[in-house]
Amino acid sequence: MKKKIPTEPKNRPPLKHRQFAASELARCGYWSTPAQKIVKRWRKIIGEQWCRHYMAQCAAAVFTIGSFEIEPYSQGHKSYIFEMLLVLHKFWNDRQKPGPWLLEMGDIGSGMGFPPRPRNFDQIQQRIKAQCGIWFDTRALAQAAKRLRLNDRIAQ
Repeated sequence: MKKKIPTEPKNRPPLKHRQFAASELARCGYWSTPAQKIVKRWRKIIGEQWCRHYMAQCAAAVFTIGSFEIEPYSQGHKSYIFEMLLVLHKFWNDRQKPGPWLLEMGDIGSGMGFPPRPRNFDQIQQRIKAQCGIWFDTRALAQAAKRLRLNDRIAQ
């Protein structure tokens, strides 16, 4: 009798069946071009639901200070998580592009010592200029926000 070789649970939903709102995935950088390249390659292997499932955990590990533990469902998922962590780290630290700035500015809430979240692209432009001296055109900020699907969080 032949033994069946176990395959990756591609279509099986994550253990904690969690649906992510589009805006929550957007705040994690899921729609950034580098992250989408990884997702496009891995969704054929582990499935779109698993890619979305790990995204919030990967983003928390990269965008926050401190340690963060990610528990993969199976060994095959470790490679996806590792690649996504590397891509998000590279994306987050490329401050010559507007994407990381929009993710940072969009998540800063009022309270906890942070200034209130910028409400429009002019305020974001001024805050970036004040923090690091880089001047992004408001059209470039708007295009990046559209690409990252952050438009619902920022007024035009």
